[in-house]
Amino acid sequence: MGPIGIIEWAINSADQGTAKLLLFLTLLSANLAVINSLPIPVLDGGHLALLVYEGVRGKPANEHVQTVLAYIGLILILALMFWVCGLDVFRLVASGCRW
Repeated sequence: MGPIGIIEWAINSADQGTAKLLLFLTLLSANLAVINSLPIPVLDGGHLALLVYEGVRGKPANEHVQTVLAYIGLILILALMFWVCGLDVFRLVASGCRW
């Protein structure tokens, strides 16, 4: 789900009580940690991958290569964000916008 779906789940969890809301927030944080550890250069996992590469090779990657990888990672993250937000909008339109 995208931001709209996350807000809906948060509202539903809050309506069910504090324990459900805290469980939802825990799962949301764990999901964010997993996504952040993916080896995409813009994210922390990408920085870790570049550090591992530097450790194996003995010197850092070329600055131009790092820049190109960062742009590719940024494009991937933005594409994923637009895709997920688009799915939220299509889901809202299909369900008749029950807000």
